[in-house]
Amino acid sequence: LSWSLSSSTSGIRLTCFGYSDRLSDLAVKILSDFLDGSFLKESYAEATKDQVLRNLQTYFSSRRADSHAVYYQDLLLSAKQGEVPILLEIARNSTYESIKAQYHRITQYHRIIRNSEIKIDCLYTGNVSQKDANKFFMDTSKLISEIHLEKDKNHICITGPDYLRLECGSNFELHFSSENTQEENGAVLMTFQSHIPSFRGMTLSLNDSLYSTASIRLICHMLREPLFNKLRTKQQLGYIVSSYYDLESCLLKARYIPIDLVSIVVMTRKISPLEVVARIDEFLSDFTVALTSMPESDIKSHATALSEKLLKPTQNLSAEASNHFAKIRNYGPEIIQENREVSDIPWSSFKDLAGAIRSLQRKDLLKTWNRVIVGNERARVTSMVYGKTFSLDEKLARKRATSRNIVAVNDMKELLRLRSKLKLYENKVHQSSTFLSRVLSLPMICLAVVAVGIGAVGLTMADTSKKCIKSMS
Repeated sequence: LSWSLSSSTSGIRLTCFGYSDRLSDLAVKILSDFLDGSFLKESYAEATKDQVLRNLQTYFSSRRADSHAVYYQDLLLSAKQGEVPILLEIARNSTYESIKAQYHRITQYHRIIRNSEIKIDCLYTGNVSQKDANKFFMDTSKLISEIHLEKDKNHICITGPDYLRLECGSNFELHFSSENTQEENGAVLMTFQSHIPSFRGMTLSLNDSLYSTASIRLICHMLREPLFNKLRTKQQLGYIVSSYYDLESCLLKARYIPIDLVSIVVMTRKISPLEVVARIDEFLSDFTVALTSMPESDIKSHATALSEKLLKPTQNLSAEASNHFAKIRNYGPEIIQENREVSDIPWSSFKDLAGAIRSLQRKDLLKTWNRVIVGNERARVTSMVYGKTFSLDEKLARKRATSRNIVAVNDMKELLRLRSKLKLYENKVHQSSTFLSRVLSLPMICLAVVAVGIGAVGLTMADTSKKCIKSMS
């Protein structure tokens, strides 16, 4: 038996896993210790603080340029992504007493305010009977209810990711020098965001979402090898050249909204990041021509390979449990709020996607390619980090931005100011428009429990800033 405690946008998750009929006993024991605070020891607090300080102090010096590029992009597109210097200052100022106070604020805040915002999610899976699963749920519910003063079933606690949307036609470039003085490489992370929300299931998605997501996934599958061959094998730019499909998300008004992204990353010391961008743009232009003339048999071959990959059976119970719980956690609030059936949760979304991918034609791919990658309404962020081989030339970056209608940022205050103008990603097809103010959320605290069974058990406890939505049930 083993267990882990981790942090996510949904809160603090405790997961227990292994092969034993005592798994639920272990989960209840750890949950009980967590809630009564018996684990809070001054020696543990100091050791943990030292570890956190070391990680933050060496964040830039110990990471490669491509990791820095991801950091700056996340700062722009994640509404509450924290800056490393600020997190470092918070860690330095923390004490054993302040850590205890924070713990009690999370677990007992609703004694003073309103504990109705605490919500329990439970998943117990594996070789377990319904009777045992129900008993586990009742045991964990009883433990958590002990920190309540009252219960109000008319509220649902909503916590989750807060990814921001890019306006159609946006073209942002982030230029930052590497803070690792020994870094010779520069890095480019180019990301395209779809303005059609990703597929959320047959009963929850917008009309265009299924084939949009299917097309984007297939394009990424087709893009990977020719990009590598041209930039890495032929041009030998660097040892990191890749493209991939990425998925971010936003939780807004109880609705989980997945977001399709196409990303290209190159790390090299052979040419400057600006020249890398030019090489990528040249490749994308050439690929447009290649896609137009590609034999239908090749497209079908890619579609078959990708659909078979999506339909590949899950290999272990832990992965299966994580997938199921993610769907419950992501879509449960919306299902409850809108009085839908449990069957509306997209349990078979990969099967639906695989079927859509097999039916795609060239015209579908070209339409998506133009909309997401090369057309006038594409939404793109290019994060560039400069090593010591090719240093950042701010004048050149500004000149390039002015001549190409690009919003260029090379200062942290400018980046955060730009972020403040972006809105949360909503569940609708986005059209070209001007920037509006960010949607603000109300502060709250949430507690949730997850159990995954003769494979795993989990607890989630969150202290985030999201809205509490009233349930219709």
